[in-house]
Formats: sequence, structure tokens, C-alpha cells
Amino acid sequence: MRLPKSQVKLKRIDLSKAVKSDHPDIKVGDEHRYLARVQMSHGDVLVAGSFSREWYGLNFHWFWGASTFQFDAPGYNGSTWIELWEIVSPKMVKAKPKPKSKKTFVCPWCNERKSVSD
Repeated sequence: MRLPKSQVKLKRIDLSKAVKSDHPDIKVGDEHRYLARVQMSHGDVLVAGSFSREWYGLNFHWFWGASTFQFDAPGYNGSTWIELWEIVSPKMVKAKPKPKSKKTFVCPWCNERKSVSD
């Protein structure tokens, strides 16, 4: 099943803002997904994944395969990063919580209806 184009968008990350192995616009964690174009020995490759922060900087984890590699600013440390996009999905709408049903009882002493909180 394909998603309509309007549901997923790619937000280009400006790699010129990168400083060594860090970038101010890259968010870490599995909830943030990225599409990267990197130079490999056999040519340019598009890979999807997420970032984690390590002591040396950002590390990219591929979704398919066990590979990870370090993020480096273009021109730094033999960087092979060409382009990077954040995969932006529509925000999930949280379902409204169901209102708690009010439980009531009749007080045996005053004969009034009282509510009981859960």
C-alpha cells in the first residue's frame, strides 16, 4: 500500500551548517527519520535511517542492514555525505480520552445521589 504524496514530505537539511561531526538541525532518536545520499565505493547510494549521538558526534543507523556510519560535515574527515533530508510524516492526532463515566450511589443516611471518583 502506497501513501499519498501529501502524507510524507522530505525536508532538505542544509549540510553547510554542519560543524565537524555535528549538525544543529539533525535530531537524534528513532522517532526522527532521514533519507541520505552518500558516496560509496560503487557510487551514490540513498539510505534511510536515524541518528544517535556518540562521544565523537552523530552516528547514522541504517534501517535496512546492520551498518552505521559517522556523520561528518562535507569536506571534513573525508566526508561522503552528499545530501540529507528529514522524512516528515503528518502529525498523529491523539484520540480524545473518553470521559470517565460518573459512578453514583444513593447515600443511605441522607438519601442523596453522590458520585464516586475512580
